Amino acid sequence: MCGVICKFDSINHIIFLEMKKIIVPTDFSPGANNALAYAAGLAREFNYHIVLLRAYEIPMPPVEVPAPVLSPEIIEPELHTKMDAFAADYPDIIFEKVIKQGDAVNELIKLVAQTKPAMVVMGMRGAGKLSRIFVGSTTTSYMRMMKLPLLVIPLGASYKQIKKIVLAADTTDFETIGGMPLLEQLATAHHARVSVLSFNNYKVKPLVSKDHTRIKLGEHLHDVETVVHFEEHDNVVEGINAHVDKYHSDMVVMVPHQHTFLERIFGASSTEDMAFNTQVPLLALPDKKVMTLS
Repeated sequence: MCGVICKFDSINHIIFLEMKKIIVPTDFSPGANNALAYAAGLAREFNYHIVLLRAYEIPMPPVEVPAPVLSPEIIEPELHTKMDAFAADYPDIIFEKVIKQGDAVNELIKLVAQTKPAMVVMGMRGAGKLSRIFVGSTTTSYMRMMKLPLLVIPLGASYKQIKKIVLAADTTDFETIGGMPLLEQLATAHHARVSVLSFNNYKVKPLVSKDHTRIKLGEHLHDVETVVHFEEHDNVVEGINAHVDKYHSDMVVMVPHQHTFLERIFGASSTEDMAFNTQVPLLALPDKKVMTLS
């Protein structure tokens, strides 16, 4: 698929329009299926084209156990059939189906580099703890290396109007955050309010003023209603959890590398007690400084 669509102007000249893309990796699990449904909602609203990726590895049976030899010629036709069935559920969406033999994260990174999508949309597993959702998953592995926005959809979340977005950020250097235009697009389209939530420790690092934070954010989110919340909390996930519940937020936005998000979640001492509202989509934006170093 060429990645463009055509329309005609008033005198029948063909106009080629570049289509933005969303990559949706799938393993045909309920979480992946739900992420695809959410991505389809985005595709309809923003004229996105979905690239559906299925990466697979051929299992190697023990030498002493006789077993039929699997090959791409055997595996891939079945995968094509499944992907065609998935795409048939969304006849109004333009799909590109990609099947690759290899590690899921490596193949996703390659595809992102080749297609330069607007974002990657992935599903969460149905668990009650953010740590249990992410540990050992393709989502976590990709988040550590991502260079483009990643939207993680919890099981059961459906695409709907986004009224309140929480941007958890311990900085006013918003120019260092990749994907701010995407956040602006989402907020503008849904007339959403963006709340900056900072967990800087008052006793260690004095906070800049709320007005300064709001002005700096306004340089990137034009004509978007913003509000700033400064909170003292040592645990990022618990703090976000409380904020989401209190203000009935519809989406959380974070920069994982910015405040060692993954390390705080997966620390051995806090893994079990760090709950998160799994009904709220999580938009992870890349840190431009990390992108430059990688």
